Amino acid sequence: MGKRILFVDDEQSLLDGLRRQLRKHDGEWEMTFTNSGEKALERLMSSRFDVMVTDLMMSPMSGPELLREVRTKYPDMVRMVFSGTADRQVVEKLNDLVHGYVVKPCDPDMLMSVANVRLMLARRAAGSTDEPQRTSAPPPEMVVTNVNELLQRAVQWTESEWRDVAKMDVHLDLAVPKVACVTSKMTSVFVTMLVHAAQSVARSTQPQPGRISVRSHKWTQGVEIRIGDSATVIGPEIDERLQKISAADPQLGWLSVAHETIVEQLE
Repeated sequence: MGKRILFVDDEQSLLDGLRRQLRKHDGEWEMTFTNSGEKALERLMSSRFDVMVTDLMMSPMSGPELLREVRTKYPDMVRMVFSGTADRQVVEKLNDLVHGYVVKPCDPDMLMSVANVRLMLARRAAGSTDEPQRTSAPPPEMVVTNVNELLQRAVQWTESEWRDVAKMDVHLDLAVPKVACVTSKMTSVFVTMLVHAAQSVARSTQPQPGRISVRSHKWTQGVEIRIGDSATVIGPEIDERLQKISAADPQLGWLSVAHETIVEQLE
């Protein structure tokens, strides 16, 4: 059975652009685009969807209102937010409503990779043996860039909102060489991971402010990036299972596996 995904955003121009950018995924996903929460609920009444991706700032029905309705009526559906805000209060209010939060701007290939992993985890939790089928797609355009600069940019975008929850402990290896990557995708991955790390600290019982560590390191096979928080310890069993997820979706990679995936869905 094919995978079906519903995109919801009240900006029609954004939906049209996303539709064009995601055409290469037509062989893997059946995609539907709608420009309001009300229309999304109508679609859901007549069709089955595996994943819903919604914006937050919509009217008359807002993203959180839509998410609550979908959680109540279709609890098995994977619910994701695709938003331009990393605001602490907004993200915290969504903890119980969503399975994933992706920050704009974001490379469309990364968005679909996150959707694949979320759906795979949901199917495993439900005891399904169906794994998402992947089709080959043209590789995104990569440029040679300084990863340290991308990390610094991501830290600046998130630090002001979460300063009282966690202090950023940033140590960047100046010897890190430039690498080929998709800069928009990598920056969005870093921002998303930093937000999830801050959420982890905010939900913990440890004294605040906690600590979020950001590290870059040159090693013989390339560049190593580590983003961690003081509230989470990953044991060897979970580490092994994370490696299986990464192998199942190499395009997503390690950095996009969010905190609640590790703690809530794998333990």
